[in-house]
Amino acid sequence: MHNPNLVLLGSHGSTDLCATEEIGSIEAGLVAHRKSDGTVTVLSADGQTIGVSLGETLDGDTTKCSVARNGNLIPVQVTPEAVRIGNVDFTAKDQGVSVQITAGATAGAEVVTVVGKKVVIQIAAATSTATQLAAAVTGSVAASLLLTAVIQSGQGATAQAAPVVETAIPVNSTVLPGAPFKFSATTGKGISTGTTSGAFYASGVKIGQKLDKSTTWVAYIDMSGGL
Repeated sequence: MHNPNLVLLGSHGSTDLCATEEIGSIEAGLVAHRKSDGTVTVLSADGQTIGVSLGETLDGDTTKCSVARNGNLIPVQVTPEAVRIGNVDFTAKDQGVSVQITAGATAGAEVVTVVGKKVVIQIAAATSTATQLAAAVTGSVAASLLLTAVIQSGQGATAQAAPVVETAIPVNSTVLPGAPFKFSATTGKGISTGTTSGAFYASGVKIGQKLDKSTTWVAYIDMSGGL
């Protein structure tokens, strides 16, 4: 059955694609820059931004890659971003995840319950610390499949409030159709605080499948005028 949220990295839906063969290997879905020696890299500081990699060329030459210079519905990899609740940063591993914090537990014996994709964390209000809350999430196999919980730097001993209403944990809240595509100067992935390009998102977050069948987060962009 076709999954509309699954995107094969290296593919595209463009009707006006312009792509070039470049020297160098860059994974599909990452922004490419051309260095002074003619090779390509994901590092912005090393050269001019030229487009988005579509992965290895059709002849299977791993020393080269194809780069989309302009076109629409070009898949790019995007970086998941955390949502902070209290002093804990939650990052989704799946779509549709939410977190709710309730009171009534004993500090050090916090309780995590997962209902569908909703993670309910019961703590001792104003007593359980950020360290204890995050440890409870990490210790839950079911919750760990849906998200990660990382303590805000220097705040491990800070007591956490409860209750906290159910809060959505999107993969990346800035990836929305029509929003400007920004990319990391070091990884080549889409990121909320990166370099602003001339492209725009044409979809929300989707699941991208690499050649080795592993998955990552992606979105389509419209770069009809290039990056």
